[in-house]
This record gives sequence, structure tokens and C-alpha cells, in this order.
Amino acid sequence: ERVLPQDLVDTEHDLLRKVLSVLIFLSDEVIDLKIQAENKLYKPLQMFGQNAPANADGKSDEINDDDDDALKPGDREKMIGQFLPLLQDLSNFIERCYSVSTNIIQQLASLLKPKEHLYRTCFSQIHLVSMFKSLGDLLLILITLDSMIENNETIKECWNYYKTMISYIRN
Repeated sequence: ERVLPQDLVDTEHDLLRKVLSVLIFLSDEVIDLKIQAENKLYKPLQMFGQNAPANADGKSDEINDDDDDALKPGDREKMIGQFLPLLQDLSNFIERCYSVSTNIIQQLASLLKPKEHLYRTCFSQIHLVSMFKSLGDLLLILITLDSMIENNETIKECWNYYKTMISYIRN
């Protein structure tokens, strides 16, 4: 049976119910973003530029220490060109993460103002550990994606070749 988050909040205090519903939905969104990152983004980013494990005949490719000999002219541009849809999805995903993190921070900032009536009546003695954990998970996703891209030299190399090709096309 599926229980909706708004069904978990049952209180007579309307404002408290609204605030808790927003926090629950934001936490749920972070969980969805984490699953999406793990299932759709991490593996392709990690594997970009890796040699294929086997040829069509089943024999393994020889791993060459010099990447320049392994790739023919135009291969880098093709690799990044085929990778562009994932990069667009990654860009959209990161924008969504930014908006969710901004929303979480704004919600927490408005709740934790000592001058606010809601803070004095409801949240002065409450520690919102789960929301800070959700924010931490979201920042961990962004740091992981950044690290994967920064540490993959093939992405940077292919991207530079692709930008050079695009500048030639424009001219």
C-alpha cells in the first residue's frame, strides 16, 4: 500500500501542517534525485572513454599506454557528440539540484528565524536533522558529479577537440 506524504501529517495547526508537508516533499525530491543520479548519471560518467572490453570476435583489445595512438582522428569528436544528450540531461539535473537546494535553504532559513511566530511556537526546540541530512545528500550528489567530470581526463580532452571542431565549422 502506498502512503502519500501529506497523509503522514495530521495536525490541527494549519501552518505547521503546511510547513511539514513542504519539508516532506523536499526530502522526497532529494531521494528521487539521488536515485536518478545513481541509476542514470554516475555509470556513464565513470565509463566515458574506457576501451571496449572485447571485440566482436570475443578477443580483448590490447590496452595501449598512449591514448593518442588508440583513437583515430575524429574519434574524440564522435565520442563527445554521442555523449551530448547525456551532458544535456546532466545539465538539467544539476539545475534541478540547485533549485531544490535553494528551496531547502530558504525553507530552513525562514523556519529558524527567532523573530518568527512559527519558530517561537513550534520550531524553537526542534532539530531538523532529516532536512540537514537531505541537504547534505544533495550536496554529496553535486560533489560526486563534479569529481567524476574533473577526474576524467578523456572527457576534458574530447570536449576540447569538440570545441575546436565547432569553431572550425563556425568559421
